[in-house]
Amino acid sequence: MSGGVQFSECPPTLKPIAHYLKAATEHDSRDIIVAYWSRLYALQLGLKLSSHLPEETKLFLELMDWLEKTKKEQSGNESITNEVAGQAY
Repeated sequence: MSGGVQFSECPPTLKPIAHYLKAATEHDSRDIIVAYWSRLYALQLGLKLSSHLPEETKLFLELMDWLEKTKKEQSGNESITNEVAGQAY
């Protein structure tokens, strides 16, 4: 579902989220639900760790845009639109 979307490189200040972003990329074509929740978690964690640098903000905005677009495209997928269903997945 990423449609070949390229995200900015993860800044060194956000190294703890790099693993989740990598997992999301690996799952883009085979399991959009895992990709969605991995990116959402990376965003949430990244916002907590943020030093408010421009490169961090750029990545966060790209992630938010992707999450919003994917949620709209997958509006019928309860594992994406419902957090409890997503956790059960």
